[in-house]
Amino acid sequence: MPASRSLRFFIGAFNTVAAAGLAAYTSAFPLAFVPRPQLAFHVTTSWLAVLAALVATISIAFDLAVLAWVAVGYLVWIALLAGHALSLVYLALAVSLAPVVPRPQRSLGQGMAVAAITVAAIAIARGFF
Repeated sequence: MPASRSLRFFIGAFNTVAAAGLAAYTSAFPLAFVPRPQLAFHVTTSWLAVLAALVATISIAFDLAVLAWVAVGYLVWIALLAGHALSLVYLALAVSLAPVVPRPQRSLGQGMAVAAITVAAIAIARGFF
């Protein structure tokens, strides 16, 4: 039996609050193993991960499937390709949001394709800049 939209929204909101708490903690108390020159990148991507989780949660409420999967793709990029200190946490966030976000045309494969295209586009764009 599929979960209701309100339950899926609650799960997304919980994930967003958890990500915000982690970002706030790492902003206030920087991680000791992150070198100073890279600290701004890690803090910025932490808060952008919160924004991505928020976009995914809002997408659940308004049934915006493509936007939700773009947000999941951004979280996967942070986890796998950005070299972030908290990679596993953001991979877990992406994995926990993936089952609750709406699917484009009710297809999990299309949702994963949108996320994969997002990861590739960010990686290519980051290579140019």
